[in-house]
Amino acid sequence: MTRFYLIRHGETEWNAGQQRYSGRTDIELSEHGRQQAIQAAELLKEARYNRVIASTLTRAKQTAEPIAAIRGLTMQTDERLVEADFGQWEGLYAHVIHKEYADQWQAWVADPSDVRAGGTGETRAEIADRMTRFLQETAVEYAGERIVVVSHSTAIRLTVASILGMPLHHFRRLNLNNTGITIIDAGSKGGFTVVQFNGGLTELYR
Repeated sequence: MTRFYLIRHGETEWNAGQQRYSGRTDIELSEHGRQQAIQAAELLKEARYNRVIASTLTRAKQTAEPIAAIRGLTMQTDERLVEADFGQWEGLYAHVIHKEYADQWQAWVADPSDVRAGGTGETRAEIADRMTRFLQETAVEYAGERIVVVSHSTAIRLTVASILGMPLHHFRRLNLNNTGITIIDAGSKGGFTVVQFNGGLTELYR
């Protein structure tokens, strides 16, 4: 069995009450976000993980750095872990998107299978597929390991929704905090089990 600890990156200025869609925009953690990353490292240090893989975006790498350092590991990166491409919505406030891109937004909310976020971004199915493919391939390559994966809110929530067989347009019903820990086990036959979502210590030491 391979165990994944999926962690959303720490807080940024854009998601600290601003409700701006960062997506692929490469922004750094806020000072509070940096403290959250350190706290996550302390929380995870006894979980016996032996690998840390982060999204290539700065906010994910800054979150992963103390998690890797506390166990003397070298952080790896993988571009499949990046946040959703939100197309024309990148950098916009939620209320602006809902007003100025109302039809586009409603289409994205209603039909995740072939509607692209922001007109030119990714579909929800594409996001879930690349994330699930990462888990499948990594579980084979590093079979039996415990792996910390630092990614992003939409990417992680769509991954969980896909594994659970939820309609992907329901992913917004899953609330994921900054540095919330989601644990997923990959079995020897290729299936996934969600052990914990958006949690803390509950299942870390199993």
